[in-house]
Amino acid sequence: MDGLERNPETKALSAFVASARQSRRYARPPSVLRYGRVFFDARADLGLSTPEYLLADVVHTLSRRTGWCYASRGYLARLLGVSIRQVQRHLSSLRRQGLLESRATQPRQIRTTSAWDRATSSCRT
Repeated sequence: MDGLERNPETKALSAFVASARQSRRYARPPSVLRYGRVFFDARADLGLSTPEYLLADVVHTLSRRTGWCYASRGYLARLLGVSIRQVQRHLSSLRRQGLLESRATQPRQIRTTSAWDRATSSCRT
């Protein structure tokens, strides 16, 4: 057993992925995103659950090309293997914490804020 298997954060992420795969709502994720990285220090500093962190990271990745994420709630739910309602809850939480913002003219278009960039920039280098 290596150190990763003993890490409680890794166990939580593995359990989340396993439960998502067993869920009836789980569909194979779209091929646009093949993997995600969880920076545990940044996640802990931001006070986010693993699904919230993953959702914010997906939004950040999908908004890099145009500046805004145009993905539907259903697409995000399929990508993460959770329900649409869970995605809506997590998006609301991330907005309250100031980590996501919506476009004024198109409220369903979202992107991560500079607070997200600051928290994760030291991890990405």
